[in-house]
Amino acid sequence: MREKISGEIFRQNIILPDYKGKEFLIGLYGYGHNFANGVRFSLDILELKQAYRQNRLNGKLKKMVDTLKDDDNNVLMMVTFK
Repeated sequence: MREKISGEIFRQNIILPDYKGKEFLIGLYGYGHNFANGVRFSLDILELKQAYRQNRLNGKLKKMVDTLKDDDNNVLMMVTFK
């Protein structure tokens, strides 16, 4: 993202309260893939299971990962912007 007046460039990222220590980068060279009014991320199932074992997950994400197996598909996270 570029600030119009100063021209300064900022890196956008998303931090989830339900996933401690995980940062999602937005942009051409980030992890996300843009769509109409947001971005989507693929969360690796093995990484999620490891984060679960390390007690780094909370809330709905923790409950969901608890039901998944190591050979399940990755989790798709959709973030929409208002």
